[in-house]
Amino acid sequence: MACNAPINIQRRLADKCSLKCLLWYKYGNSSCTVQNSSDQLIIPYDGASDVMFNSLKYNPVEVRIFKPSIHKFEGSYTDAEIVIVHTGPNGGLLVCIPVNATTSVAASTGASLFEDIVANAPEQEVSTTLNLTDFNVNHMIPKSSYYSYTGTVPYGDCNPDVMYNYVVFPVNSFQVHQNTLDALGNLIHDSYIQVNDGDCYFNEMGTKNNGFAGEGQIYIDCQPVGEEGEIIYKEQSAGTKVNLDWIYAFLYVIIGAVIMYLGVKLLRFMFQLLPTIPEKD
Repeated sequence: MACNAPINIQRRLADKCSLKCLLWYKYGNSSCTVQNSSDQLIIPYDGASDVMFNSLKYNPVEVRIFKPSIHKFEGSYTDAEIVIVHTGPNGGLLVCIPVNATTSVAASTGASLFEDIVANAPEQEVSTTLNLTDFNVNHMIPKSSYYSYTGTVPYGDCNPDVMYNYVVFPVNSFQVHQNTLDALGNLIHDSYIQVNDGDCYFNEMGTKNNGFAGEGQIYIDCQPVGEEGEIIYKEQSAGTKVNLDWIYAFLYVIIGAVIMYLGVKLLRFMFQLLPTIPEKD
């Protein structure tokens, strides 16, 4: 099998997927050493993290930034792409975030981190350590639907026997200022990675409701599902259930006592209606 990733993402051709392509994450803060490899920026990631995809655990090892994007979206590139690389079962997991330009003054925390990295990145073939106390890719991952597919690694030597899981967010889910993208273009040249045709899945819920709720703890909402892993129905919670067995037992005792009392009254009344038998001399 030849190398088959990255691909051209096409929404109309994507099948629906939910539980079988579910991403859960809780990343820890990392140091930030930026290496300029001329066609990409590479940042090793050392923050202790909890990441699961399709119920398998993965470990983040680095962040790569490409210009333009390595994926196409409906046949077109975006301005740049962030790829969070994870090791794990078989090949690993690549969480891919396309980057688009914006003229908006307000910037998200993730966009500010991206801009700080680009503004302080070194020249080609040089590494530098940035003093970023809050470098955490939690800030970069959009709360959004996403696409997923399985394919070979998109950079370096492609091994067709080693497959990676891809999570790819849609266009305009992560935006930075145009001057930041211009500065990125002065740091690295285009990646020239071949884009292939391929199938993918679309997870509508995506990361809008992240599954990690605390330190190493995963919240799992178990619901009946169909053959494709889609939820058939979700039973609404009616609050805390109360054990009513003792109430029923108490009622039975009260009802029994009332019946006995009425029975005694009825017997006395019936005896009073009986004719009196005269005594013999």
